[in-house]
Amino acid sequence: MVHEIAHFIDDHRWNFDLPALIRESREYITREQRAELLAFVGAPCSIFHANQSLVESTMQGLGLPKEKFQQEIRAMAAAETLGRIGMERSGDLVKFYEEIGELGLPAHRILEEYLSTNAFSLAGLTTTPHLNESRDYGIKKARDLHAARADLCRYLRGQLDLSSLRSELKDLGYKVSKDETIKEYKPLSCIELSSLQAELGEETRSKARAFFQEYAAWSCFQDLERCLEDIEDEIAHSI
Repeated sequence: MVHEIAHFIDDHRWNFDLPALIRESREYITREQRAELLAFVGAPCSIFHANQSLVESTMQGLGLPKEKFQQEIRAMAAAETLGRIGMERSGDLVKFYEEIGELGLPAHRILEEYLSTNAFSLAGLTTTPHLNESRDYGIKKARDLHAARADLCRYLRGQLDLSSLRSELKDLGYKVSKDETIKEYKPLSCIELSSLQAELGEETRSKARAFFQEYAAWSCFQDLERCLEDIEDEIAHSI
């Protein structure tokens, strides 16, 4: 519900007419990222748990024992949350999914059957509608994200070598962190923060920070903590 309210705020900010809104939704993932990021600012744990439920539901549909892989499920949910909110990440996601597989969880099966339109873990940074065509911020086209996921799954299945995977991802524009050419870019600048209740948001983010710290062994949780810090800084400067 929070995500859908965030869509309303985002659509109002960019003054979309219906054809433009439909066009962006069909071709790009950024509209989903902006809504998810705004929702995450207000309710980070809720957004994380929603993504965790998607992973668990996919596992249940595949007949995989989710009780056996709670730590791995949370890690996959963290990676998915970071992709959906389009914030900067520090980890190498190819190695991340390899590690998940080495722990016994067939990540490729989950990614292939994911109960959502897209698995967002490989997505680029969140951008405004005006930057949808730019490749500087990583994968933003839905078809490119789908292709990247398919290549990653082929690699995890042993059907594609690492060099070929890296080449394919590079051609698709895969990038999850900022390089020197866009180091000043802030994904948070593309969402509207004035609609949020400051005190309530601060309380929920404080609880989320404590929750994410429990799983600091995974870099994706450290990245989520960093996202919360960036959010606090952005809010402080916007007041």
